[in-house]
Amino acid sequence: MILTYDGLCLFEFSTALETLGTPPSGWEDRWYNVAVASADGPHLRSGGGLQLAIDGGLELLDKAETILVPGWRAVSEQVPATLVKALRSAQHADSGVIAPIIPR
Repeated sequence: MILTYDGLCLFEFSTALETLGTPPSGWEDRWYNVAVASADGPHLRSGGGLQLAIDGGLELLDKAETILVPGWRAVSEQVPATLVKALRSAQHADSGVIAPIIPR
């Protein structure tokens, strides 16, 4: 599961998507089933203005084995409490969370 949000950094997002969502050359099957969850609703734009298609909202986190969180949009911006709660809930449900910064 890759978590997205409005103002997302495309470099970190695309690196995760390409690494996990694209099978290596010569392989027929993917290594992972990758889904994209949104913290900010169904219509998102990256920091550069690119529109993103997503698979669902924060409810998808509870079903994920691993959650990748690309770097937050600004170090000065508070992470929403709903997102912190969803990540903590998923972590307690034995999902692994991989993030540059785990919100407190």
